[in-house]
Amino acid sequence: EGCHSLPSPHPSLNVNKYYFFPGVTKKTGGLMIEKDLFIRQKHFSKDRNKFLEAFNLDPEVFTTFVFCYPSAPLAKFYIALQKRGKDINLLLPKGAATEILSKLYKEHPSRNIHLGISEMVPQSEFDKFLWASDAVIIRGEDSFVRAQLSGKPFIWNIYPQTEETHIKKLEAFGERIRPFYGASYQAWIDMNLSWNKSSSDLAPYWNRWCEELPLIKEAALRWRDHLVSLRSLADNLLRFVKSKI
Repeated sequence: EGCHSLPSPHPSLNVNKYYFFPGVTKKTGGLMIEKDLFIRQKHFSKDRNKFLEAFNLDPEVFTTFVFCYPSAPLAKFYIALQKRGKDINLLLPKGAATEILSKLYKEHPSRNIHLGISEMVPQSEFDKFLWASDAVIIRGEDSFVRAQLSGKPFIWNIYPQTEETHIKKLEAFGERIRPFYGASYQAWIDMNLSWNKSSSDLAPYWNRWCEELPLIKEAALRWRDHLVSLRSLADNLLRFVKSKI
């Protein structure tokens, strides 16, 4: 925020460069949001059941998309799902993390856990996995942004960094969303911290997360509406350039 839109004078020429940062506040440039994004999401709702059935998943069962790093606490997560005992679909992309979960499923079969595994898909198809889910576990940066724009409850798996810098990032982001999450914020931040710190037992955090999902879902939609109100990064950049011409 402190540097956004500030000039950076050339050392010898009469030319200014400018800083222009993506972001999630009014003091930044916003995020990339396609003009037809929410129209496509609405249209997809008609095809959601067929989409999940293609992975042999029951559309009536609570579905979580799990796109995380193999270093995530997957064994503890699997135990938490078993302890809770309620039916859950895990929609999974092929990869190292999915191999870990598949192995856990083979070694410790559970009647309440149902796996649906997808091959790699083009980037243009990625959002459908978010839209088809009731909640998402997401990794990285770009996928993290897409999860926010989906309006779905999300857990952010951040790439581990030295000196726990990734935890500082998570806590800083948490402070941004806190006003929009209200009473559900504590359940959100506790679940996210326990996931990224690999807590000894995820079960109590997962149970509370699930119990408060209706509130978390409302909060996720409020946060998405806020992001949309900032306008698209592309539109904001165009406006900025025109103001300097």
